Amino acid sequence: MRSLFIDLHCSIVNRALIWRVPMKKFLQFLLILLLAASLIWWDRARTPKVGDSTEAATDGGSALSLETEQPDMPPISEDRPLPGAVFEVELIEEPAKRYNAGQATEADKTYAAVLAQLGLSTAIYDNNLGHAARELAYQHSIMDGLVPAQVVDFLLRSAGAIDKSVTQAFMSTTGSGIEAIRKRLQTMLVGLNDSEIVRIGVGEVYVPGPRPKHFIAVLMSRRRLEISPTPRWVQMGARWQMTGVLPRGFEKPSALLLGPEGGLVPLDLTHDGRRFAVIVNEFQTPGEMHVSVSAEGPFGPQPLIQLPVQVGAMPPNSLTIHLPPDETHIQSNQAAETLAFKLLNLDRAHFELPILILDPELSSVARRHSMDMRDNNFFGHISLNSGGPGDRLANAEYRASTYAENVAMGGSLHGAEQGLLKSLGHRKNILNAAFTHVGIGVAGKRDNGRMQWFLTQMFSKPVAQIDENIETKTILDKLNDVRRRNNLTRMRLDDALTQIAVNGANRVAKGASDVAVELLDMAKRQGLTRRGAYISVQMVVDPQTIKIPKEFLNGQYKRVGVGVVQLPDHPQGLIGVVILVAG
Repeated sequence: MRSLFIDLHCSIVNRALIWRVPMKKFLQFLLILLLAASLIWWDRARTPKVGDSTEAATDGGSALSLETEQPDMPPISEDRPLPGAVFEVELIEEPAKRYNAGQATEADKTYAAVLAQLGLSTAIYDNNLGHAARELAYQHSIMDGLVPAQVVDFLLRSAGAIDKSVTQAFMSTTGSGIEAIRKRLQTMLVGLNDSEIVRIGVGEVYVPGPRPKHFIAVLMSRRRLEISPTPRWVQMGARWQMTGVLPRGFEKPSALLLGPEGGLVPLDLTHDGRRFAVIVNEFQTPGEMHVSVSAEGPFGPQPLIQLPVQVGAMPPNSLTIHLPPDETHIQSNQAAETLAFKLLNLDRAHFELPILILDPELSSVARRHSMDMRDNNFFGHISLNSGGPGDRLANAEYRASTYAENVAMGGSLHGAEQGLLKSLGHRKNILNAAFTHVGIGVAGKRDNGRMQWFLTQMFSKPVAQIDENIETKTILDKLNDVRRRNNLTRMRLDDALTQIAVNGANRVAKGASDVAVELLDMAKRQGLTRRGAYISVQMVVDPQTIKIPKEFLNGQYKRVGVGVVQLPDHPQGLIGVVILVAG
C-alpha cells in the first residue's frame, strides 16, 4: 500500500508537467465548467403526413411510400475543438471492458457499509460510480478545483458507468477520510424522497507526507434506466447488443447510431412493455460508434442513455481535450444569448452548413421557455404553462414547415453547446441542413456564486407561401424534361384532368390522404381514362421535394392534370399535390 501512495504522488508530479497553462488561469476556466449534463431535444422535423405520397392506377393497384430522411452526419471525432488550452487525462486504473459490470474493491465495500449505516434504503452504492470517483478524486488532486464536464464523462465511461449526469462533491482532509465521507453523504442525502432511488460512488486518493492528505470525490446519480452488462468494445464484424429496462413513466423508446465514419442511422429497437433491446450488426469500420436510446417521458422526448463503443480496438486509457475559454465576463442574459448563437453557427460553419438566421420571433418563444424553466424549477420541453414546442409556436402564431427544439442547462455556454453537439438527438437538430432560422433564449441565475444557464434553441424553416400557378408550371416542366430524356413525347395540360387534380389537391391540403382511387373513379366517370390513367397524390411542405413517379414514363400517356394547393392558414404550410396522367 505504501508503494501505491508513492506511485500516485509521482504521477501527480509528472501530470503537473504536462498541464500547459498556469494553475490560476486553469482555475478560471474550471470554475465555469459545472455542466448539469441535462440535455433534451424535441424533434418534430417530420410530421406523420408530410412527405407521404400515394399512387394509384386504373387497374386498382396502389402503393404508399414514405420519404425517410437519412441525415449526412459527421462523426464526433471531427467536431470543432474548443478554443481553450490543451489538457491531457490519463487513467490510474485499467478501463472497464463492459458497462454496468463493476466489481467491488475493498474500498467500495467499506464505503458501501458507511452508506448502509445511514439507514436510507433508496441510497444504493454503485461499484461503477466508485471506480469513476477514484479517477475523479485523482484529477481533483491535480486541479484542486472543478473537473471539466468532458473529462467527467470520459471518467464515467472508462469506469463502466452509464449515468448521463452526476452530482459531484469534492473534499480534502488530513484527518479521517471515512468520517469526512460520512458527513458529506449525510449532507448530500438530506431531503431525499423515500421513493427516489439514488446511486452513490466514493473514491479516495492519498498524497503521502508527514500528514498524508486525502482527496475524496463523491458521485451521486439519479439514473432510473437499467441495462444489463454491455461491452464497451466489439471486434469488427461482430454483433453488439444492449438490453435494459425503461424508467417508469417512459414509453415509445427509439435508438440512434452514429458510426465511426459518421452517418446518423435509426436503429431497430424491440421492446415489450418497459424492457427493450438494441442490436448493432457487423461493423466493418474501426473507430468509435455512439448508440443512444430515448423515450417519451413526462416532459416530452428525453435521451436516456448514450454510450460510446470502440470498434476493433480496446477502450482508450487517456484523453486529450481543449478546455473552454473563460466566461466570467458573461453576466447578462443578452450577452449569453449572443455567445450561444455564435457558438451554434460556428459548429454549423465547421461542417460547411449554411449559418442560421437569428429570428426575433423564435428567440422570444425560446427566451420565455428558458425563463419558465428557471423560474418554475423544471427542465424539459413540456411546460404546465405553455405546453410543448408546437403549442408555443402556435400561441406565437409562428408558422414553420419544420421545427425542432434543444434545451440545455449548465454553468458554461461553451460546455452546453459542446454537450448538445455530442448528444445524437441534439446533434441531428444542430447539423440539420433543412433548418434556416433559429431562436436563442437564455435565462441565468446565480447558484453558489456561479452562473447557471438555461438554454433553449428553437430551430425552424418558416412557411413560404407559394405561387400555385408557378409551381404547377414547374411540375409540368419537370415532368416533360424527364420524359424528353427518356425519348418520350411531351404531355399537354388537360383542363378536365386539371380540374379533378385541383379538387383533390385542395382536399389533401386540408389533411385528406386516401383520395387517389376516388379521383381516378371521378375521371373514369367523365370518360377521361379510356386509354389508361395513373395518379400521384403527395403531401409536402417544400415544393422541391415533389416527385415524378417512374410510372409516368409510359408512352401511352399523353395528357396531364396538375393540382397544387396550399392553404393560407395551415401552421406548417402543407401543400397538397395531385398529378393525374391519362392516354
